[in-house]
Amino acid sequence: MKTTCPGWAFLVFLLACAGCRESQEAYLKTVLNNLQQIEAASYNEFTEGWEPGDTAAVRSNRLVKEYRHPADTTIGAAYASFDARDTARLCFAYDGSIRAFVYPDDTVIFIDDFSSRRFPFRPVNPPFFNYAESILRYALETTDSITTEWQDAGPDYRFRLVIHEPEQVEFFGKAIRMPANPYVDDPASAYELWIRKADRLPYKIRREMSHGSNNRTCTGLVFYPLPGKGLDIDAYFPDGYEIRKYGEQKTDAPGSGLLGKPAPGWELAHWNGRPVTLSGLKEKVVVMNFTGIGCGPCKAAIPFLNGLQSRFAPGEVGLVAIESWGKQPASLKIYAGKYAIGYPFVCGTDEVLTHYLGSSRGVPVFFILDEKRTVRQIIRGYRPETTGNELTNAISGLL
Repeated sequence: MKTTCPGWAFLVFLLACAGCRESQEAYLKTVLNNLQQIEAASYNEFTEGWEPGDTAAVRSNRLVKEYRHPADTTIGAAYASFDARDTARLCFAYDGSIRAFVYPDDTVIFIDDFSSRRFPFRPVNPPFFNYAESILRYALETTDSITTEWQDAGPDYRFRLVIHEPEQVEFFGKAIRMPANPYVDDPASAYELWIRKADRLPYKIRREMSHGSNNRTCTGLVFYPLPGKGLDIDAYFPDGYEIRKYGEQKTDAPGSGLLGKPAPGWELAHWNGRPVTLSGLKEKVVVMNFTGIGCGPCKAAIPFLNGLQSRFAPGEVGLVAIESWGKQPASLKIYAGKYAIGYPFVCGTDEVLTHYLGSSRGVPVFFILDEKRTVRQIIRGYRPETTGNELTNAISGLL
């Protein structure tokens, strides 16, 4: 393990033991060994997530039942998660062969056997202790370029790992180098573990990347021996639910049914608090950009959109961006400042998003409206090499 130890942390830890590097590694090996002894556990997991520009976290609270599953050579674990407010309500399960997504509003369970989309790894968010074990094993064994920090925080130790590699590194049972992403500003990956001194086990994990960060905190621990059958996923399925294969979700395409029809009117809040209305946009052609904070292609479109109106005469083109992923005005303000957005940026509502995007929240989507505010063209996605020309040509054709 390549490691650095900041001066203040070095002094603190030096008082407790001889040699920062050796003692840190020895301690982490003990923690890793303790994690490897866990056969099965149940716990409450509180999760907080932030995307760029967020000032408030998206939160969830789940009861998790986690099982060690050596026969699964991908993740190495199985688990089921339940709504913490109703612990009989299954949210998700993975048994080493399939994963199951539960949708109570539709009384549907989607089963994914990983045959419809093939990856070099299984995109299963690992359960807490499996996740911590993978991070520590990597930190102790890797020859990648990493730095670590170590802090004595009273009842805890805080261990921070920063990975300095050309690709971002995620953990799905083991370290996975993610495919190069042109929308990632910085490929550095950082992980932080809070480890209780009392039992030498992690209880909190923080993951930080340029496109988002999250915290996972584990409480209410109960450990027990591995049941003979492991996780019986079928036993947790609620009665009366339809079972479907993953990928069979039928979602209407964004803008379905609107092409050639009048655009539904709306009044939405700008991040600065003032109302913006569709009827208040007086230009001959209006471009509505449905976007999302945290969406890479959406961010890539900003420079082009900033210069779009200057390509045409004054009064010819109006532009508004509608945030579609439920962010608050304060988040929009920070995001608009960070990326120098020079056009109105407003908060979408469920009503408006349903009118225009249907059941999909895939963005970016561009609606081009003519002078009568009829939807004349819909462009989905953003590709720097082609979409700008598509938008420009669509607008020119209406002037």
